[in-house]
Amino acid sequence: MISSPLYYEVPLLIAAAIATALALLMWQRRPATGAAPAAWIMVGTMVWSVGYALEIGSPDLQTKLFWTGFQYLGIVTIPATWLVFSLQYTGRGSWLAQRRWIFLIIEPVLTLLLLWTNQTPGIFYQSTTLSTDGAFPMLEMGYGPWAWLNVAYTYVLLALGIALIFWEHLHTPRLYRAQNNIILIGALAPWAGNALYMLGITPTPRLDLTPFAFTITGISLAWGLHHFQLLDIVPIACTAVVKGLNDGIIVLDQQDRVVNLNPAAQRIVGHSLAEVLGRPAAEVLGHPEIIARYRDVMKAHEEIVLTTEGAPSHYDLRISPLRDSRDNFIGRLFVLRDTNERLQVEAKMRQLSLAVEQSPGTVVITDTEGNIEYVNPKFTELTGYTLEEVQGENPRLLKSDQQPPEFYRELWDTITQGLTWHGEFCNHKKDGSNYWELASISPLRNVAGEITHFVKVAEDITERRLANDILQKYTEELEARNAELDAFAHTVAHDLKNPLTSIIGFSDVLEKEMGQMSSEQQRNYLHFISQSGDKMTAIIDELLLLARLRDVKDIVMRPLDTASLIAETQKRLAAMIEEYQPEIIVPDKWPEALGYGPWIEEVWTNYFSNAIKYGGHPPRIECGATPGADGMVRFWVRDNGPGLTPEEQSRLFAPFERLQNVRAQGHGLGLSIVRHIVEKLGGQVGTESEMGRGSLFYFTLPQAPQRKFTP
Repeated sequence: MISSPLYYEVPLLIAAAIATALALLMWQRRPATGAAPAAWIMVGTMVWSVGYALEIGSPDLQTKLFWTGFQYLGIVTIPATWLVFSLQYTGRGSWLAQRRWIFLIIEPVLTLLLLWTNQTPGIFYQSTTLSTDGAFPMLEMGYGPWAWLNVAYTYVLLALGIALIFWEHLHTPRLYRAQNNIILIGALAPWAGNALYMLGITPTPRLDLTPFAFTITGISLAWGLHHFQLLDIVPIACTAVVKGLNDGIIVLDQQDRVVNLNPAAQRIVGHSLAEVLGRPAAEVLGHPEIIARYRDVMKAHEEIVLTTEGAPSHYDLRISPLRDSRDNFIGRLFVLRDTNERLQVEAKMRQLSLAVEQSPGTVVITDTEGNIEYVNPKFTELTGYTLEEVQGENPRLLKSDQQPPEFYRELWDTITQGLTWHGEFCNHKKDGSNYWELASISPLRNVAGEITHFVKVAEDITERRLANDILQKYTEELEARNAELDAFAHTVAHDLKNPLTSIIGFSDVLEKEMGQMSSEQQRNYLHFISQSGDKMTAIIDELLLLARLRDVKDIVMRPLDTASLIAETQKRLAAMIEEYQPEIIVPDKWPEALGYGPWIEEVWTNYFSNAIKYGGHPPRIECGATPGADGMVRFWVRDNGPGLTPEEQSRLFAPFERLQNVRAQGHGLGLSIVRHIVEKLGGQVGTESEMGRGSLFYFTLPQAPQRKFTP
């Protein structure tokens, strides 16, 4: 028989030291699941062990009772913290939410109050005596109803915690069961010791074996922390992660039999874990060739196709070995990741990429600063710039300066506000030529709705714009011709009617009264008829000339003999000169200009005839030419007529316009023909006039390069 309490105190103090070290270590790891309540369990164990060691070593009853009360600080702490640890370790920590943990501390707090205050004798201890029938004095107590209630409460909490861990032990992969075994051993040892004490089965009467059993608890936890990384990887946390994975997890043993499946893998194979547990993997997967191909393979990564619910499904297969804590091979892990959605997305992305690459329109993608990140081949074909040349550049390198800065500011403001811009603009190619495009520029957003890029999709409309411009030009020309046609109809109706009326009138008189007329009168009437016929012939000739001017596309221009043209003009106007007796001043020399002689003769004839008809009394006509610095020769005719108002000058060269219709003896085709002739030859027409100071009519022609004019 052990005769000294020291033999019991030393193991208790060793257990207290181990518990203290474990409490500190676990407190350092308190962020890990279950570490904080485990630390408090060790603190309770340390208090219980130290208190019981001091109780055993105390010689009198009062001292023993004091240390008994001290022990209960640890005794009532352990059951509640054990249940908290079990809940957290098995993934049920949420049960302690909303302050449910308060119910766990009500009984321990009441127990300490009843024990320490002893206000109600017999409720906790019915009797306390000092037994001396052994080798050393021991405390002998008769438990009251609350003490037995505390024992029951303690056993219930310990049993609940052990049941939770044992349940998870049955449903935990074999790889993590060793951790559960460590925890169960550490929990059952003190419980067994306390049960032996309560049943009176001890080496020394009234010796409580529970604190001694905590030595086993401490040693087992220390072993678990060192060898199995206890609390670093919680089995329930790992199980929850595996169950929650979308990837199929299949665990095979060394004989390629299924030992575990997560829910995702069960959906893939179409069977529950209970249905396939222990069956060969080749049979479960339905593809024995896959298992045969990887029978001796420890690691692999490949795309495979499995038949799921009668349809082929694509999976990413990864195989890795499973080893125990001693690095012994115990099986293999098959991970199947469903790639159907990814493959569909990749197919759509390839389709979209091909659509962009082969798009008949240009596609440009920039970042939010406008720097180019991508252009499609059509962009390169159109502009001449490759992706490498424009990547990182701003699209302003394409600017043609055809649009004002306000145009681009409005465009940028639109797209940065998250809106789509539509419009046309002119850009600059690499070779320096311009092109037009019809573009839409839109922002691209990420899943958060933030703008990450801008994309421009554009169509080359250069040819369309050119066609539209040509059509617009033709339209304007057609409108102008229609206007001229209206004026032409008016002129023909008016100017041909007058001489025709004269011919008809005089002819009618001759027909009726020729027998009564003298020879002189008959000659005069015939002269008037002849003059009217000449006028009609001149009108018709000028109309034909105007028509020819419109039809002629190209004309060969040669140096003009202006002196000869002036002479021919005077011959054509001989009758008018004879009638009006004008003074005509012509220079001796003329600068050489390029033109078409017959047409320029018509110009001089029109200017001279107008100067004679609308000049002074008698008319005074002066003509000349002045070479210009712009390479053009300015020919002019000055008269001494009454002059023209600004409003009259503005209408002079309009189609079929004629001034002073009352006084005019000519017709309205002249100046219109002059304008057409000169513009056709690359020159311009115009007039300078002041009321009361006569008028100057001019036209310009390109100077001939062969010789320079010396005045």
